[in-house]
Amino acid sequence: MSGKYSEALDEYNNIQGKSHLKKRSDLDWYLKLLNLIIHYELKNYKLLKYLLISTYRNLYKRKKLFKVETAIIRFIRKLTDLNSEEQLVPQLLILKNDLCAIREDRFEKNAFRYFDFIDWLDVKLRVINNE
Repeated sequence: MSGKYSEALDEYNNIQGKSHLKKRSDLDWYLKLLNLIIHYELKNYKLLKYLLISTYRNLYKRKKLFKVETAIIRFIRKLTDLNSEEQLVPQLLILKNDLCAIREDRFEKNAFRYFDFIDWLDVKLRVINNE
């Protein structure tokens, strides 16, 4: 949320290389979602399309997609068709509403432990609205 997306990508790549994290499947999906968000913020849209497909396939192999994963993947998939920030605002609000409902789910609330997706959306909305 600080705008240091290149540094975030470097840190992601550093974390991804740690062998002990490969054993933590609970963090693996989380890191994949963060990677999508980082590349979205870096405006790496061509790479993002590829990463989205790859991430979805990888998560789908688990045979169970969490609601948070589904909501964020659906959101990022829609981003590739948007042409302006005016079109982005409704999508941000839809994702925020979806995630607020999901956060109340006792099986999904742990997804917000390491990264508050809702705060990220609030920051995005404030920036777009020049607040």
